[in-house]
Amino acid sequence: MRSTSGAVAKAFSLDAFARFSYLWAHAQSLIRLHVYTTRQGSKIFTQAGQAPSSPSTPSKKVFAYSLAVAQDCSHTPQPAGPANDDLQFFKLLWNATTDVFEKMLEEANLDLEVCGWGVNGLTAGYTELQTTSAAEKTKFIVYKGRLKAALNSLPSLSSPHSSPDSGVTPHRRVFMLTKARREVNICSNMLLQQFRSEGWTIVRWYHGIAVAESWVGNLNMRQALVVTEEEVDN
Repeated sequence: MRSTSGAVAKAFSLDAFARFSYLWAHAQSLIRLHVYTTRQGSKIFTQAGQAPSSPSTPSKKVFAYSLAVAQDCSHTPQPAGPANDDLQFFKLLWNATTDVFEKMLEEANLDLEVCGWGVNGLTAGYTELQTTSAAEKTKFIVYKGRLKAALNSLPSLSSPHSSPDSGVTPHRRVFMLTKARREVNICSNMLLQQFRSEGWTIVRWYHGIAVAESWVGNLNMRQALVVTEEEVDN
Protein backbone atom coordinates (compact mmCIF):
# COMPACT_ATOMS: atom_id res chain seq x y z
CA MET A 1 0.00 0.00 0.00
CA ARG A 2 2.88 2.36 0.68
CA SER A 3 4.05 2.40 -2.92
CA THR A 4 1.99 4.52 -5.27
CA SER A 5 3.82 3.47 -8.44
CA GLY A 6 1.45 0.59 -9.15
CA ALA A 7 -1.59 2.81 -8.67
CA VAL A 8 -0.15 5.44 -11.01
CA ALA A 9 0.59 2.87 -13.71
CA LYS A 10 -2.94 1.48 -13.55
CA ALA A 11 -4.49 4.96 -13.47
CA PHE A 12 -3.03 5.89 -16.84
CA SER A 13 -4.72 2.89 -18.44
CA LEU A 14 -8.15 4.28 -17.51
CA ASP A 15 -10.36 6.96 -19.05
CA ALA A 16 -10.66 10.36 -17.36
CA PHE A 17 -13.61 9.55 -15.11
CA ALA A 18 -12.39 6.11 -14.06
CA ARG A 19 -8.87 7.47 -13.52
CA PHE A 20 -10.15 10.15 -11.18
CA SER A 21 -12.23 7.66 -9.17
CA TYR A 22 -9.35 5.22 -8.92
CA LEU A 23 -6.81 7.85 -7.82
CA TRP A 24 -9.22 9.38 -5.32
CA ALA A 25 -9.90 5.98 -3.75
CA HIS A 26 -6.16 5.39 -3.42
CA ALA A 27 -5.60 8.89 -2.02
CA GLN A 28 -8.24 8.28 0.63
CA SER A 29 -6.37 5.13 1.63
CA LEU A 30 -3.19 7.18 2.05
CA ILE A 31 -4.97 9.76 4.20
CA ARG A 32 -6.43 6.99 6.33
CA LEU A 33 -2.86 6.01 7.16
CA HIS A 34 -1.45 9.47 7.80
CA VAL A 35 -2.25 13.03 8.69
CA TYR A 36 -0.15 15.18 6.39
CA THR A 37 1.33 18.43 7.60
CA THR A 38 4.43 20.58 7.14
CA ARG A 39 7.68 20.89 8.98
CA GLN A 40 7.49 23.82 11.36
CA GLY A 41 8.10 27.14 9.66
CA SER A 42 8.33 25.65 6.17
CA LYS A 43 6.37 24.26 3.26
CA ILE A 44 8.06 20.88 3.42
CA PHE A 45 5.35 18.24 3.14
CA THR A 46 5.56 15.51 5.75
CA GLN A 47 3.64 12.68 7.38
CA ALA A 48 2.63 13.69 10.89
CA GLY A 49 1.55 10.21 11.93
CA GLN A 50 -1.55 8.07 11.95
CA ALA A 51 -4.91 9.73 11.42
CA PRO A 52 -6.47 10.66 14.79
CA SER A 53 -9.86 9.15 14.04
CA SER A 54 -10.65 5.56 13.11
CA PRO A 55 -8.38 4.50 10.22
CA SER A 56 -11.42 3.34 8.25
CA THR A 57 -13.49 6.49 8.73
CA PRO A 58 -11.45 9.70 8.98
CA SER A 59 -13.53 12.85 9.09
CA LYS A 60 -13.99 15.21 6.17
CA LYS A 61 -11.88 17.67 8.13
CA VAL A 62 -8.93 15.25 8.04
CA PHE A 63 -9.24 14.84 4.27
CA ALA A 64 -9.63 18.59 3.75
CA TYR A 65 -6.65 19.40 5.96
CA SER A 66 -4.31 16.91 4.29
CA LEU A 67 -5.28 18.06 0.80
CA ALA A 68 -4.95 21.72 1.80
CA VAL A 69 -1.43 21.07 3.07
CA ALA A 70 -0.59 19.18 -0.13
CA GLN A 71 -1.89 22.04 -2.28
CA ASP A 72 0.03 24.66 -0.31
CA CYS A 73 3.24 22.63 -0.67
CA SER A 74 2.74 21.65 -4.29
CA HIS A 75 4.96 24.37 -5.77
CA THR A 76 7.78 24.09 -3.23
CA PRO A 77 10.81 21.84 -3.93
CA GLN A 78 10.65 18.83 -1.61
CA PRO A 79 13.29 16.43 -0.29
CA ALA A 80 13.13 12.90 -1.64
CA GLY A 81 11.24 10.39 0.45
CA PRO A 82 7.85 8.78 1.07
CA ALA A 83 6.14 12.09 1.89
CA ASN A 84 7.24 13.59 -1.41
CA ASP A 85 6.06 10.46 -3.23
CA ASP A 86 2.64 10.97 -1.67
CA LEU A 87 2.65 14.66 -2.56
CA GLN A 88 3.37 13.85 -6.20
CA PHE A 89 0.47 11.40 -6.07
CA PHE A 90 -1.87 14.08 -4.72
CA LYS A 91 -0.75 16.41 -7.51
CA LEU A 92 -1.59 13.68 -10.00
CA LEU A 93 -5.02 13.35 -8.39
CA TRP A 94 -5.60 17.08 -8.82
CA ASN A 95 -4.61 16.85 -12.48
CA ALA A 96 -7.15 14.03 -12.86
CA THR A 97 -9.73 16.24 -11.15
CA THR A 98 -9.21 19.09 -13.60
CA ASP A 99 -9.38 16.56 -16.45
CA VAL A 100 -12.88 15.72 -15.21
CA PHE A 101 -13.81 19.41 -15.23
CA GLU A 102 -12.46 19.88 -18.75
CA LYS A 103 -14.35 16.84 -20.01
CA MET A 104 -17.55 18.08 -18.40
CA LEU A 105 -17.12 21.44 -20.12
CA GLU A 106 -16.54 19.79 -23.48
CA GLU A 107 -19.38 17.30 -23.31
CA ALA A 108 -21.93 19.23 -21.21
CA ASN A 109 -23.76 16.02 -20.32
CA LEU A 110 -24.56 16.71 -16.67
CA ASP A 111 -28.02 17.39 -15.34
CA LEU A 112 -28.32 21.18 -15.12
CA GLU A 113 -29.20 21.30 -11.43
CA VAL A 114 -26.44 18.82 -10.51
CA CYS A 115 -23.97 20.92 -12.47
CA GLY A 116 -25.20 24.12 -10.84
CA TRP A 117 -24.84 22.83 -7.31
CA GLY A 118 -21.39 21.51 -8.19
CA VAL A 119 -20.31 24.92 -9.45
CA ASN A 120 -21.74 26.40 -6.27
CA GLY A 121 -19.49 23.99 -4.37
CA LEU A 122 -16.50 25.15 -6.38
CA THR A 123 -17.24 28.76 -5.46
CA ALA A 124 -17.00 27.77 -1.80
CA GLY A 125 -13.41 26.73 -2.49
CA TYR A 126 -12.55 29.87 -4.44
CA THR A 127 -9.32 31.64 -3.51
CA GLU A 128 -8.26 34.97 -4.93
CA LEU A 129 -4.91 35.25 -6.65
CA GLN A 130 -2.71 38.29 -6.26
CA THR A 131 -3.22 38.88 -9.97
CA THR A 132 -7.03 38.78 -9.73
CA SER A 133 -8.39 42.16 -10.78
CA ALA A 134 -11.11 44.05 -8.95
CA ALA A 135 -13.39 43.57 -11.96
CA GLU A 136 -12.89 39.79 -11.89
CA LYS A 137 -13.59 39.70 -8.15
CA THR A 138 -16.80 41.66 -8.64
CA LYS A 139 -17.89 39.46 -11.54
CA PHE A 140 -17.29 36.36 -9.44
CA ILE A 141 -19.35 37.68 -6.52
CA VAL A 142 -22.23 38.68 -8.80
CA TYR A 143 -22.41 35.37 -10.66
CA LYS A 144 -22.02 33.39 -7.43
CA GLY A 145 -24.96 35.23 -5.87
CA ARG A 146 -27.14 34.88 -8.95
CA LEU A 147 -26.36 31.16 -9.20
CA LYS A 148 -27.22 30.47 -5.57
CA ALA A 149 -30.49 32.40 -5.81
CA ALA A 150 -31.53 30.54 -8.97
CA LEU A 151 -30.64 27.15 -7.50
CA ASN A 152 -32.61 27.86 -4.33
CA SER A 153 -35.68 28.76 -6.39
CA LEU A 154 -35.74 25.56 -8.46
CA PRO A 155 -37.26 23.09 -5.95
CA SER A 156 -40.39 25.16 -5.30
CA LEU A 157 -40.82 26.10 -8.95
CA SER A 158 -40.41 22.57 -10.29
CA SER A 159 -42.52 20.86 -7.62
CA PRO A 160 -45.79 19.45 -8.99
CA HIS A 161 -47.32 19.94 -5.53
CA SER A 162 -46.89 23.70 -5.25
CA SER A 163 -49.54 25.30 -3.09
CA PRO A 164 -52.48 26.78 -5.01
CA ASP A 165 -52.49 29.57 -2.44
CA SER A 166 -49.07 30.79 -3.58
CA GLY A 167 -50.70 33.19 -6.01
CA VAL A 168 -48.55 31.94 -8.89
CA THR A 169 -50.44 30.60 -11.89
CA PRO A 170 -49.17 27.45 -13.65
CA HIS A 171 -48.25 29.54 -16.69
CA ARG A 172 -46.31 31.99 -14.53
CA ARG A 173 -44.58 29.12 -12.73
CA VAL A 174 -43.39 27.63 -16.03
CA PHE A 175 -42.04 31.03 -17.04
CA MET A 176 -40.21 31.47 -13.72
CA LEU A 177 -38.82 27.92 -13.86
CA THR A 178 -37.50 28.45 -17.38
CA LYS A 179 -35.92 31.73 -16.30
CA ALA A 180 -34.30 30.13 -13.23
CA ARG A 181 -32.88 27.24 -15.25
CA ARG A 182 -31.50 29.67 -17.81
CA GLU A 183 -29.91 31.64 -14.98
CA VAL A 184 -28.30 28.48 -13.57
CA ASN A 185 -26.93 27.63 -17.00
CA ILE A 186 -25.52 31.10 -17.67
CA CYS A 187 -23.98 31.61 -14.23
CA SER A 188 -22.53 28.10 -14.06
CA ASN A 189 -20.85 28.50 -17.42
CA MET A 190 -19.48 31.95 -16.63
CA LEU A 191 -18.02 30.77 -13.33
CA LEU A 192 -16.56 27.62 -14.88
CA GLN A 193 -14.93 29.71 -17.59
CA GLN A 194 -13.41 31.95 -14.92
CA PHE A 195 -12.04 28.93 -13.05
CA ARG A 196 -10.74 27.50 -16.31
CA SER A 197 -9.04 30.74 -17.34
CA GLU A 198 -6.98 30.56 -14.14
CA GLY A 199 -6.03 26.95 -14.83
CA TRP A 200 -8.28 25.86 -11.93
CA THR A 201 -5.62 27.16 -9.52
CA ILE A 202 -8.16 29.33 -7.72
CA VAL A 203 -10.05 26.27 -6.46
CA ARG A 204 -9.06 24.52 -3.24
CA TRP A 205 -8.29 20.89 -3.91
CA TYR A 206 -10.72 19.36 -1.44
CA HIS A 207 -13.66 21.36 -2.80
CA GLY A 208 -12.74 20.50 -6.38
CA ILE A 209 -12.30 16.81 -5.65
CA ALA A 210 -15.61 16.65 -3.77
CA VAL A 211 -17.41 18.23 -6.74
CA ALA A 212 -15.70 15.96 -9.26
CA GLU A 213 -16.65 12.93 -7.15
CA SER A 214 -20.28 14.07 -7.12
CA TRP A 215 -20.36 14.72 -10.86
CA VAL A 216 -18.71 11.43 -11.80
CA GLY A 217 -21.04 9.57 -9.45
CA ASN A 218 -24.06 11.26 -11.04
CA LEU A 219 -22.91 10.33 -14.54
CA ASN A 220 -22.26 6.74 -13.49
CA MET A 221 -25.78 6.45 -12.08
CA ARG A 222 -27.31 7.88 -15.24
CA GLN A 223 -25.28 5.52 -17.43
CA ALA A 224 -26.31 2.56 -15.28
CA LEU A 225 -29.95 3.62 -15.65
CA VAL A 226 -29.61 3.76 -19.44
CA VAL A 227 -28.06 0.28 -19.51
CA THR A 228 -30.86 -1.08 -17.31
CA GLU A 229 -33.53 0.45 -19.54
CA GLU A 230 -31.88 -1.03 -22.63
CA GLU A 231 -31.83 -4.46 -20.99
CA VAL A 232 -35.54 -4.15 -20.17
CA ASP A 233 -36.36 -3.08 -23.73
CA ASN A 234 -34.48 -6.07 -25.10
